[in-house]
Amino acid sequence: MNLLPLFGCTLNNRGDYIFVDANTPQEIALRETAANEFRQFYDEIKKVKNGSVNVVEYFLNVGFRKLI
Repeated sequence: MNLLPLFGCTLNNRGDYIFVDANTPQEIALRETAANEFRQFYDEIKKVKNGSVNVVEYFLNVGFRKLI
């Protein structure tokens, strides 16, 4: 899954995902940004489920490409 590396997961030599601690402030910031974008995406999906169509605005403003 393409999202897992954004949160610090990587494949080991057996093909299993393992979590790797962040080593730099930049890496911590990148993971925090990914988590915030994913949270915003999830909130927009919940809005669509409740009858709102604002998710289209989210995709246009934030860009779905960042999540893939």
